[in-house]
Amino acid sequence: MPILQILCATGLAASLAAPADPRSEGRVDPPSAADPSAAPRPADASWIPLFDGRTLDGWRGDPRFWSVEDGCIVGRSTPENPCTTTTYLHHATPYRDFEITFEIKLEGEGANSGLQYRSTPKPPEEGDGYDLSGYQADIDQRHAYTGILYETSGRGIAVGRGQCIRFNEDGSKREIEPGRADAELKAHLRKVDADPDTEGWHRYAVIANGRRLEHWIDGERMMLAEDHDPRFASEGIFALQVHQGPPMTVRVRNLRIRLLGTGTASE
Repeated sequence: MPILQILCATGLAASLAAPADPRSEGRVDPPSAADPSAAPRPADASWIPLFDGRTLDGWRGDPRFWSVEDGCIVGRSTPENPCTTTTYLHHATPYRDFEITFEIKLEGEGANSGLQYRSTPKPPEEGDGYDLSGYQADIDQRHAYTGILYETSGRGIAVGRGQCIRFNEDGSKREIEPGRADAELKAHLRKVDADPDTEGWHRYAVIANGRRLEHWIDGERMMLAEDHDPRFASEGIFALQVHQGPPMTVRVRNLRIRLLGTGTASE
């Protein structure tokens, strides 16, 4: 500023706008009438797990705060081991265009986290050695920021919840679609919080396809951005966040990705 079976076949899949030709690559199916809360599912998804459910292989972070418990990545700050500087758990592989889905659960009043994507690590001498810059799909316990587009070490709060924004080449921005009321989307998040079946877990999806970015939570699109600003990032790594502040626990599971277009930056 959230089962022990980590690789289950189900999970949230958010959508790209469907091309006119249904045979086009990246086509998505509309939400099932039997599950109206589900975001559209990809028609030809090929999912890659980013977490094996047992270890942090492929990830790098401060071991004082990051661990694996019960099939989840866990970030934890406690009174005995406080997080005084926002810290991140980095994934090693840079990606360009993708859809990533995961479940996340926050515990602790004031808990604040998020998924960094298309992000760039800073030199190790900055911050706690795990600092970075780039896009963030935000989430916090109070849902003041949940779903927004935040740009760490950049534009800060770039797109608010419910907004559909184009960033222009000259640095200006404009609305490109009618937005949704922030209060309406916040009420949706609170409803999921209160549902005993969810046990506090939220289903998050991020789509980054070229300059188009989308955040989906629990089947609802939280924001849309088209980034033509000179600060646009076309590729980078993922990272999970534990924000500095009061004691908190962040749990993440079912973390997986499907590639779109150019896929990994190494290709």
